[in-house]
Amino acid sequence: MKEEKTEGIVLRAFSYRENERILTVFTQDAGLISLIVKRLSSSLLSLASPFCRSEFIYRKGKTDLFRFLDGTPIDYHLFLRDKLSHLDGASALAQGILSSQMPLKPAPALYALLLFYLKHLPQFAQPAPLLSSFYLKTLLHEGLFSTDHTPFSTEEQQVVHELILCKQFLELEKCAVSPELADKIHRFFKEKISQDH
Repeated sequence: MKEEKTEGIVLRAFSYRENERILTVFTQDAGLISLIVKRLSSSLLSLASPFCRSEFIYRKGKTDLFRFLDGTPIDYHLFLRDKLSHLDGASALAQGILSSQMPLKPAPALYALLLFYLKHLPQFAQPAPLLSSFYLKTLLHEGLFSTDHTPFSTEEQQVVHELILCKQFLELEKCAVSPELADKIHRFFKEKISQDH
């Protein structure tokens, strides 16, 4: 099997056997892939950690678990570890990708959106507008959002449209997303994703 190379960000990592780790990586070119890192050295520990963005070289095999060959870190996103709220927000974004994307389904626009939102996460004292916007934009990307059938009131729909259409984070920071609306958007996201899978 030939070697493949792509940029990606680690969304999930867990130990497997001695000195091995299995990574779930959201890649720019191949969507979600699973990589097994054998002989995990100290130099690879950071690269094999959640939210590390790297260039990955891997080899496909007979299963969906591909063999990690090498990698070059691009951004460790260390600022996410400054506050627990940053990590919680980043984990929520990662879970949004993990729950909505099928393995090996390329989604370069969604990959770019994830990186953009991760980068700006620390700007938000409360991540509700950012997370709500990400859930709604993901549904729109997947063709699962329609204004015809939504659980939102007329007043809530106005905020929902602002969250979907905003292109500047200054606009997003000004969006008034109540805890109740944030919860309703999250439940709506999970419901639509579960119906699609």
